[in-house]
Amino acid sequence: MFNACIFAFWLNRCNSSRAVGRRRPALKHERGTNMNKVRRGALREIIDKITDARDALEMLKDEEEEYRDNMPENLQGSERFQTADEACESLYEAVSQLEEAVDNIETAIGE
Repeated sequence: MFNACIFAFWLNRCNSSRAVGRRRPALKHERGTNMNKVRRGALREIIDKITDARDALEMLKDEEEEYRDNMPENLQGSERFQTADEACESLYEAVSQLEEAVDNIETAIGE
């Protein structure tokens, strides 16, 4: 009975206002597991967002390529054609960089 009273006193003291803001040390089996799951989940969400952005960007790139490729012959040397061609190259590069970002994040996750 006395030991139970001492334990209750100690437990109450640990949960008192003095201990507010203090964290108990993580147990050996807890270290690195919970946060890793949280971080991996957050990284997977980011991958999903990047993939959605890449898909949208790729659609716009395809539309710009179609626009450029369907220009009349007399405009193919024009500034308008050059602008469309540069846009296609830039969009292609952007899509490639997003794919690389997804690959790098997947490597970081270990997938």
